[in-house]
Amino acid sequence: GGLASQKKHIYPIWRSGLILSLLGTLITALCTGCALFWCASLFGLSLDIKKSILVGAILSSTDAAAVFSILRSHKMKLKANIGPLLELESGSNDVMVYFLMIFILRLIKSEASSLFTAIPFFILEMTIGALGGFLAGFALGFIINKVNLPHQSLYAPLTIALIFFFYSMVNLLHGSGYLAVYLAGIVLGNRDFIHRKSIITFYEGFGWLLEIAMFITLGLLVDMSTLVHIAPLGLLISVVLMFIVRPFSVFSTLPFSSFNAKQKLFISWVGLRGAVPIVFATYLYSEAHIPTLLADQLFHLIFFVVLISVLVQGSTLNPLANRFNLNIKQKKKQNYQKHILAADEDVKKMLIQLEIPPDSHAHKKPVVDLGLPEQTFIALIYRNKSYFPARGSTLLHAHDKLFLVINTKKELKAIKTCLGIV
Repeated sequence: GGLASQKKHIYPIWRSGLILSLLGTLITALCTGCALFWCASLFGLSLDIKKSILVGAILSSTDAAAVFSILRSHKMKLKANIGPLLELESGSNDVMVYFLMIFILRLIKSEASSLFTAIPFFILEMTIGALGGFLAGFALGFIINKVNLPHQSLYAPLTIALIFFFYSMVNLLHGSGYLAVYLAGIVLGNRDFIHRKSIITFYEGFGWLLEIAMFITLGLLVDMSTLVHIAPLGLLISVVLMFIVRPFSVFSTLPFSSFNAKQKLFISWVGLRGAVPIVFATYLYSEAHIPTLLADQLFHLIFFVVLISVLVQGSTLNPLANRFNLNIKQKKKQNYQKHILAADEDVKKMLIQLEIPPDSHAHKKPVVDLGLPEQTFIALIYRNKSYFPARGSTLLHAHDKLFLVINTKKELKAIKTCLGIV
C-alpha cells in the first residue's frame, strides 16, 4: 500500500486521513464493542466488556487490499480526493488496530494495566515507528541505487531482506514495525530508484500470492456448523457496524473537512473489512485467558462480519459512487510515459515520452533553441509513422513524439516548460 501511494495525492488529505485512521478507529472499536456487549447475551454468548471491545477493535480495521482491489477492478477514479483518503486510512489504520488489540489483551491478562500506561506506550510506539519508517525509506532508496548486484532479479529479494531487517530493528526499539514498513513504502515509492517497474511488479505478484495462501489458511480454520450458529449475532453486528458505527465515526471525525454529506456517506460505506481482522482474530486462540470454545466462537463471528462486509459493501461501491456522482468516468490521459533504461546494470537514467501540443511555442523551433536542461537530450523523434534521431538543427512540429533521456523526475517540469506542455 505504501509503495503505491503518491505524495501529491496524499498531501491534500493527510490530516483528515490520519484523524480518520486513528480517532475513527478508536471510536469504531469502542462503539462496536459496546454493541456486542449488549447484544451477545441475547444470543447465548457470555462476554464481558473487555472481550467485547477486543472484538470491536479487531473489527475496526478497514482492509487496504480489499479497498484497493475493488477501486482498481472497477477502474474507479473518485472525486474530491476520496480515493487517496480511503487508501491512506485503510493502509495506516492497521497500526492503531494492532496497538488496541495488544493493549486490550494486556488488560485482560493483568489488572495492573490502565489507560495511563497506554498513552505513553502509544506515543513511544508511534514516534519510534514513524522515525524508523522515514529512515528506512531513505536507506532503501540509497542502497538500491548504490549496490551493484549481478542480476536485475536480485533487487526485489534485496528489498524484502531490508524490509524485514528494518521491521525487526524498529520492534526491538519498542516501536511500531507496521507503521515503519508502511512509511518506508511511501518514502521509497516517491523517490527515484533503479529497476522501479520490475520491483513494483514483483510486489504486486507477491502480494497476490500471500493473499491466496492466507485465505486458504484462514478457510481451513472455519467450521460451517459454528459459522451457522453464530450467524444471527454476526448479522446484527454487521448491520450495526455498517449503518450506525462506521457513519458515526466518519461524521464525528471529519466535521470540519472539505467533504460534503454525500461524500462522507460514501466514505462511510467504503469501510470494508478484509483479511486483516480475520488474521488478528487468530490471536484469540493463543490467549490463555480466553477459553478455546469462546475464542472459536469469536473467530467465526469476526469471519462472518468480514464476509457480509465484502459481499454487501464491496458489491455496491460502484453503483453508489455513480449515484452520488463521485466517479470520474473519463480518465485523463497522461501526456508522458516513463520507462527505466535497463540495457546495462550500471545505467540509472529514465527514458520518457512527451508529445508536442498543437499550441506549443516549440512548434517549428530548432532543438538547439529549446533550452533543455544540460543533462537532458532527445534520443528519438516520432513523426509521420517513422523515427529519426534529433540534431541541434532539427525543427520540431506539433504532435511530434519525443523520447528524452533524463536523470530525475525533477527535470520533467523544466522540460515541459521548454516544450510548451501545460
